[in-house]
Amino acid sequence: MLVTSMHAPDMNIAPVTNAELKARVTALEQDLASLERDYHLLLQTMSVSQPSSVSPGAEDPFERPRMAARPQALEEAHLHKGLRPAPRLEDDDWWIYDAEFAVTERIYGHERFGWKVSIKNGLPRRQTYDIEAQFLNNRGLVVGTARLDCQVIGACDAQTLRGDELISVPAAWAVTNVHVIARRHTDNSTSLADACTSPR
Repeated sequence: MLVTSMHAPDMNIAPVTNAELKARVTALEQDLASLERDYHLLLQTMSVSQPSSVSPGAEDPFERPRMAARPQALEEAHLHKGLRPAPRLEDDDWWIYDAEFAVTERIYGHERFGWKVSIKNGLPRRQTYDIEAQFLNNRGLVVGTARLDCQVIGACDAQTLRGDELISVPAAWAVTNVHVIARRHTDNSTSLADACTSPR
């Protein structure tokens, strides 16, 4: 049996056999499966969080093997692209939950920015860490930096730190955001907790 596809009239069209059509369909199905894998990998690596109770296609019996292979595929993608591995579960209990800043003083040629950072330690042991507050302009470039070193937070505790930074004008006028980084000391972990405030 021969099948022909519909094209504009007045063209010489070669007939297509069923075997050729099946080969094309098989190739397209393989391309589609590859694209779906890549799409799900991108979604999983770019998403901040996804509820564990909801996983797309979990009811589909063909999706289960693909979902089981995702953690390994992610790890391989991280290694292949030189990305750092996914954070450890322990790092989920260590985070910055609030960061604020405002201009508190204007001195001729300078502005003083006050800042406040709140950190939560959900781990069952105390942590030693350093804080760095980076004041950013609208292009994301750092125009000033404030640091607090060797801060200690108790086990399963929350802590609020305050500080200020004097930034010269005109760079101070360009500050639109603050990016706060909390680095745990190596005797605790090499984890990094960071957060950004909303623009002023």
